[in-house]
Amino acid sequence: MRPPDWLRLMPGGWKDCAHMNLKWQPELNDLCGHLIAGHGISFNVTLHRTLRSKPAVDLILTPVRDLAGVHPRSGDEHSWLVWQSHTGRGVLTALPCHPGQLADQLGLAGQTNEARLVQAALSALMDGVHAPGRL
Repeated sequence: MRPPDWLRLMPGGWKDCAHMNLKWQPELNDLCGHLIAGHGISFNVTLHRTLRSKPAVDLILTPVRDLAGVHPRSGDEHSWLVWQSHTGRGVLTALPCHPGQLADQLGLAGQTNEARLVQAALSALMDGVHAPGRL
């Protein structure tokens, strides 16, 4: 028997987020392919649940070099802007990166469903980029 959905949101840090049932728009596999090719992506992730409201967040990952009007400092030309709608915060980072550290930089230390959803999405995205046969 499968545990109830609310048990999946129990505290335990970003590593436990990988067990969440996520709905991706567009599909995760397509997003990973675009990231590997060096293209920016935007996507929506929803926690698939049946009884309660479904938390959803939007994320954008784009190479700094593709941003109009931005002149990167030395060392930033290979960075990516990662933004998420839960806190409205974005950071510059290299990709691929450690999802837990990225979540901390984005200010997602809280225990809200949306914070866990962003952490789970970042973790799944980085796992997808590092998947065997991807690179």
